[in-house]
Amino acid sequence: MKTQIKQLSILAFLLLFFAQCQNEQVVEKPTVQSETLTPLHKKTTKTTSGVYQTEGYALMKQYCFACHFESMASGMGNQAAPPIYKLQKQYKLATTSRERFVEEIMRWVQHPEDDRMMLNRAVFVFGKMPKIIVPENDLRKIAETMYDLNYPPHQSRMKVRMPLNKGKKWQIAGKQIKKFEKIVNTLKSFKGKTAKDYQQLGWDIVKMENSLVLDPKESPRLRTKFYLFFFEFTNDIRALQSSKSVDEGEKNRKVLLADVLRYQHYFEKK
Repeated sequence: MKTQIKQLSILAFLLLFFAQCQNEQVVEKPTVQSETLTPLHKKTTKTTSGVYQTEGYALMKQYCFACHFESMASGMGNQAAPPIYKLQKQYKLATTSRERFVEEIMRWVQHPEDDRMMLNRAVFVFGKMPKIIVPENDLRKIAETMYDLNYPPHQSRMKVRMPLNKGKKWQIAGKQIKKFEKIVNTLKSFKGKTAKDYQQLGWDIVKMENSLVLDPKESPRLRTKFYLFFFEFTNDIRALQSSKSVDEGEKNRKVLLADVLRYQHYFEKK
């Protein structure tokens, strides 16, 4: 009997020791999985630090990261401009190739004008980006790196629909109604002969959208409502900007026209 008790005691001790070892493994500090960005065109392993060795990324650190953080988390509470991953996403949606992406990024940095502004809400919040003097060769490397970086998946925190004003339409000035009508009439009357024609139409719509969202004479309250209206079909605007054929462009034009016509459900003249 004593021998059995002794054996059971030893067994219990071993089980307890094994359990403690297992617990120590559980609470051990986990290996941190890097969220460092990785160029898509290079073969990579789990270690993604190689991207930091590229000249383009070094230039991004020099010129961009003081204002544009790589992610929301890395700059939470200190944002001076939209994060890089949002810029990349919107420009990729609006362009048909790596070359067009690079071209548009370079054009924006060299000439930050309203007609090519992709994130008007960011300008509303942070103000317009100043013109940055960057050597053209360096700027091209930055734009190419921005395109190639593979950002971790993210989900927009902003999931809202355009609201009515206590069940009624928002009352706006006649000049604003005319801006909506101009967008509608432009989409209705447009007839493109090439894919580039439809791409340019998309950029023209962006310019007209910005004239509402960024009108300095309008109240912030209404500017926010204009932004929310267009926010719901941002992807349809980007699809028009990136049309790859006349047939695709025509389809995207009709979808966007149906979207914009909805302004009549939300806004009316004072």
